[in-house]
Amino acid sequence: MLPKSVGRADIVTDEAVYEVELTLTRAKRFEAIGQVLIYRQSINPDLKAIVIGCRSRENIEAIIENAKAIGVEVQTWDK
Repeated sequence: MLPKSVGRADIVTDEAVYEVELTLTRAKRFEAIGQVLIYRQSINPDLKAIVIGCRSRENIEAIIENAKAIGVEVQTWDK
């Protein structure tokens, strides 16, 4: 059984749990992926897990593809 409270998700809708970061550096991307997976599991494992943030200058395409493989969608925009 999961603990009653594992923190607060940034946004929760009927369809998804969102973790929002201002800038998605490599380190922030890993942190956000872990957070959204834990929040989703705690709230409702059937929801989508989505990470959103501004793309950093770092090349993180491999991280995005691997996140997708474990069920986390990553949405970014450029500055």
